Amino acid sequence: MKATTVRVIGVFLLMVLTSGYLFAQEGDEKVHYRQISVEDYKDKIEGAWLGQAIAAMWGFPTESKWQGEIVPFDL
Repeated sequence: MKATTVRVIGVFLLMVLTSGYLFAQEGDEKVHYRQISVEDYKDKIEGAWLGQAIAAMWGFPTESKWQGEIVPFDL
């Protein structure tokens, strides 16, 4: 594996392993969950996919256009 891949995996594992410690609340032994309907869940997932697609299409014209140089201000 490449060194960058190993670093990314290492950082991800570190984040996962420490997230339980960082978000733990002292003295709160009961876990509270939010419940939403399946329709609301599907709507949120569809909105997330739509937002990601719009962002990808919006950035496509300038993606990799200015490799190795500063983007000019007078676009």
